[in-house]
Amino acid sequence: MTFKKQIPSLHDIQIGDILVSRYQFSDWANRFPWEDWHHVALVTKINPLTIIEAVGQNEKGQSEGPTEILFEDSIAFGKADDLQDIVWLRPIFPNPIRGMESWWVRRSRRKIISEMEARKRVVGFARDQIGEPYTWQATKWSEGRWYCSLLIYKSYSRSVTDMYLETYLAVRGGFFVTPEDILKSKRTQRYFAWPANTFKNEE
Repeated sequence: MTFKKQIPSLHDIQIGDILVSRYQFSDWANRFPWEDWHHVALVTKINPLTIIEAVGQNEKGQSEGPTEILFEDSIAFGKADDLQDIVWLRPIFPNPIRGMESWWVRRSRRKIISEMEARKRVVGFARDQIGEPYTWQATKWSEGRWYCSLLIYKSYSRSVTDMYLETYLAVRGGFFVTPEDILKSKRTQRYFAWPANTFKNEE
């Protein structure tokens, strides 16, 4: 499958941007049938376009758990047979942007950083989890075991102060963080979308 005609301009994509996708068939949808969106990935390089995503057991040879991979080689994107939609999201950072070196440092004393530095820290956190196991059963308080949206959620919340792509409070957000949570977060905004039925094999 070739995406060159559907990918937004490389000038528009930034490291740390988020991709949310859905499929005709999805293990996530089987477990959470009320969810309309099924997968999330993080952009880590622009050219060639590269992502980090956490995937489960598959028959296409991609490692389970968090993996950094070319977009076109991903089982969830370039190698997906039933991909229906992708929405490209840009994070909305707080002002000022403060790092998240430690929970124990008072917020007002945390270092103010640039957006570029914040994006680098987010990608760095995601890379630090490469090789850890996949599970869909982890809650949003978990670490060390990952599913796709949990990895992206934690990459932001553990790198930048107040960058919660969903709340930690069970009474408002639930025990899991889902792709749909990230899509609808007040901390993300859409800047590009591929509608259903545009993913055609090209000769």
